[in-house]
Amino acid sequence: MSKLSLNTVAPFVGPDFKHPSTYESKMIDASVFIVAMMTANTLCVDSTSRRPKPVPLKSELKKYKARKETADAWSVSFLTVVQFVLLTINLGFGGFLVWASLSSLYPTFPAPFLQSVATPKPGQLYLSTTFVVASLCVYAGTIIRSLAMHALGRLFVPELAIKNDHKLITTGAYAIVRHPAYAGFDLQFGGLIVSELFSPGTWWWESGMWHSWQGMAFGGFWTGYWIFMFVSGMVRVAKEDAVMKIEFMEQWERWHKATPYALFPGIF
Repeated sequence: MSKLSLNTVAPFVGPDFKHPSTYESKMIDASVFIVAMMTANTLCVDSTSRRPKPVPLKSELKKYKARKETADAWSVSFLTVVQFVLLTINLGFGGFLVWASLSSLYPTFPAPFLQSVATPKPGQLYLSTTFVVASLCVYAGTIIRSLAMHALGRLFVPELAIKNDHKLITTGAYAIVRHPAYAGFDLQFGGLIVSELFSPGTWWWESGMWHSWQGMAFGGFWTGYWIFMFVSGMVRVAKEDAVMKIEFMEQWERWHKATPYALFPGIF
């Protein structure tokens, strides 16, 4: 059996989709999928991370702020900074990875600045199981978060606030878990981090960026940011449950009994 040419794969064969098989006649260019999926991952996270408008009224924000068990440590200004960092790095780094991948796959693609960043030079790019699974998590998370945002409508805000005409939403995604928007975001952002930084076959991994000071500095920051967002979300889940329990009392108790899991059915 002849050896596959650079950047080609036999679909759905082997643990990382790049080894020869009896399906050589159906070989496809892995580079197309890598670039397309990286682009899709970035756009998916961006599409559900933008701040909804308008911002809640001050009276709506202050309603439960005086109580210790419901006080939100995230101010409107802080949330604005958090969102700006997320959106900026997601689009900037995602675009950089697509550009770097194209430069590695097609030598004529202009990217002279990469010579001072990528050490050693990028190796062969291919679709790995890790990258595919992580990307699927991004897409699943996007669907879940989008369904949650649609179910809440104008009640969906990043601040911990109760609208003046607030209603307890218990249908759609909220009939499965109590906080599907957070569950979707955890899948999204976690999948994004793994697909960008920890997946064999991608430009970052094959360039040896984790062995450079630039890679360790940025990769450590971006991973740390995801951990920060994940932990903050877990804290927020408890706060939101406390607020909803006080606000809706028996209705929340019935919903909690019918929907015992906060994020993932059967897990948490």
